[in-house]
Amino acid sequence: YVYRGGLYRVPTGDYLGEMTDELIEYGPGSYIAEFVSGGPKTYAYLVWSTNKNAFVEVCKIKGLTLNLKASKKLNFAKLKEMVLSEVKSSLEITENRIRRTKDKNVVTVEETKIFKITGPKRKFDCDHGTLPYGYSKRKAHSA
Repeated sequence: YVYRGGLYRVPTGDYLGEMTDELIEYGPGSYIAEFVSGGPKTYAYLVWSTNKNAFVEVCKIKGLTLNLKASKKLNFAKLKEMVLSEVKSSLEITENRIRRTKDKNVVTVEETKIFKITGPKRKFDCDHGTLPYGYSKRKAHSA
């Protein structure tokens, strides 16, 4: 966020209630050029990195491990496309997971997860904005 003097400054750190500075690793003066969110804990952004002198894509999706294989299917561009699309689509992502069996052996199993955009408990308007359920425009009263 951008801090404006005189207002409350949200503390940054690693503890509950503190904001995490996700740009610190990209160098001083780095900034987010574009951001897209597909719901809670599902977001991606394009950051200008002063360390690399280039744009870097960052994608974080709740419940998915974005390794190289998964990142080819689901990344900043794909998430942006899915969010802005009129047609709601989904993606199948296959992951290898380590699981314990009932007899306490450790095995690697293949799991397929279906990713789709989960909007907030709101309805979407025609400008890709949202309104709370039950919202209705006030009717103009004529006098």
